[in-house]
Amino acid sequence: CLFSIKKSSNKFLEIILISNRANISENIIKLVDNFIEIGDNILPSEARNIGSLFANGNWLYFLDDDSKVHKQTIEYILDIIATKKIFASRGKIIPLNDIEPKCPPHYDLGDEILINAKLTTEGNLLIKKSLFLSAGGFDPLMYAHEGLDLTYRCTKVIDSAKITYHPNIII
Repeated sequence: CLFSIKKSSNKFLEIILISNRANISENIIKLVDNFIEIGDNILPSEARNIGSLFANGNWLYFLDDDSKVHKQTIEYILDIIATKKIFASRGKIIPLNDIEPKCPPHYDLGDEILINAKLTTEGNLLIKKSLFLSAGGFDPLMYAHEGLDLTYRCTKVIDSAKITYHPNIII
């Protein structure tokens, strides 16, 4: 995941790695701006919440460690941010192999931008930091469907039309 992010042409990214695994190599730690090691095995939703508190930027992009970011994804994210019309967007997930030939239908919603999307790809999710924090972040006790819960709370703060599915945010 980190190597694929580093292939982006944008050098102004801040990468925060939250780890609850022992023995993260120094070579990996050197790739990130902020390394936070948590001794206990916490749920991904809480790890994402912790990372959001350390982020200095106005936007958060959540990824899982087993993701490979498409080489153009970061540029598309910067384009989305520049429009100033979107407050959150989830992307497309394409499996790297044929081990799981039938992936869940919410991984790929097609090739058109959709408004009023549900943030159902928590490991490929872009969100304005102020919205994330005002909506209360992810429920730290949820494992699975925490993006649906976050979507519901976000729509209490903003118009649902500001939440999209963007097919070019690909992992």
